[in-house]
Amino acid sequence: MSRVFILSVFLAIGYLSAMGVVIAEDPPQVPIEVGTHPDNSRFAFLDILDSDSRSKQFADLRTKRSDITRNIFRFEQNLREAQASAESLQKAIQEFKARPDYAFPPYTSISSTSKSELDRQTFEREQEINSFEAAIAQVDRDIAALQARPTPDPDETQAQIRDLENRKLRYADSNKIALAKIDFEIERVKKSIQENSEIQAQFDQQAAEREKESKISLEKLESELSAKTNEVASLKETISHSQSLLDVIDAEIVSLIDLSDADSQFKITISMTFAFLVLAIILGFFYIANSSSAIIESIFSNDSGIQFITLFSIVIAVILFGIIGVLEGKELSALLGGLSGYILGRGANNLPRDGNRPETKQRPPTIGNQPTTSETTPQPAPPAGTGTGIGGT
Repeated sequence: MSRVFILSVFLAIGYLSAMGVVIAEDPPQVPIEVGTHPDNSRFAFLDILDSDSRSKQFADLRTKRSDITRNIFRFEQNLREAQASAESLQKAIQEFKARPDYAFPPYTSISSTSKSELDRQTFEREQEINSFEAAIAQVDRDIAALQARPTPDPDETQAQIRDLENRKLRYADSNKIALAKIDFEIERVKKSIQENSEIQAQFDQQAAEREKESKISLEKLESELSAKTNEVASLKETISHSQSLLDVIDAEIVSLIDLSDADSQFKITISMTFAFLVLAIILGFFYIANSSSAIIESIFSNDSGIQFITLFSIVIAVILFGIIGVLEGKELSALLGGLSGYILGRGANNLPRDGNRPETKQRPPTIGNQPTTSETTPQPAPPAGTGTGIGGT
């Protein structure tokens, strides 16, 4: 009894170990989630029969894939436009920085010329005044010399003095005219300088405004370039994310088309089911065997219990290996055929042949304590001259 139990335990352990090897060689693959798709990988083997659910999931994934593909196409078009705009802005900024500044006519040089002319006219005026004063002084000295010099003809001396006085008047008139001309030129130059100064101030103001506008325009271009650069980076990231999501959806579509994931889960479920079935059969067998001593004697008298457990475990293992795909069709047929032949052969060998099958006769009851034989045991023929009646000797 203990030998049979130990053998059964070893068979169960070996069976479970074989199931573990099969499961380890073919691990389950969890379906890839898309986000809104529910995680029903635990019941994936039921999807083999649920064709409507798989068709609905496949249609939803196809719709999502079409939407994502259109979005990727639109994002790529926007990316190309943004890149072209960014290149145009960058080129415009370079040209803006390289162009010469717009300027008015060189009023600065005109103003410098006017100042030089003013200085020249001022110097001429001073020269004219100095010449006039020198001429007047010379006339005064000539008059003083004539007055101091004794002359035999006073009238002639007076006439010379009058000529010198007239000369002084002419010098004064000439000096007055020259100074008037010089003053006019000086006023003209001053007015020109003032006008040039006003124009220069306007030029400086406009130049400052132009510089400010140029700076604002440059900052605007740089801001637009930065925005386009950020837009390009964002579009690239969005396209990358969409392509990753598209790969996930493609993988899940493949997993829906290919039932390998559900098949793996189905193999695990069937393996565990048969493992518990074998364990239940073995425990039930020993429970029934231990219920009565007559049953124990009948089962284990000729090792029939060991044969039953061994054959049961082998047959279940072969069937399970066929279901999960470890054994091919030819191998499975050969093993099942061999086991069937062995079982049928054992049953045929236990039955007696037709030529040796003894006839069962109704034996009369014996007198005394004579030993009885089994009905199926053949009886030797009685010796000649003896009877078979009751109490025969």
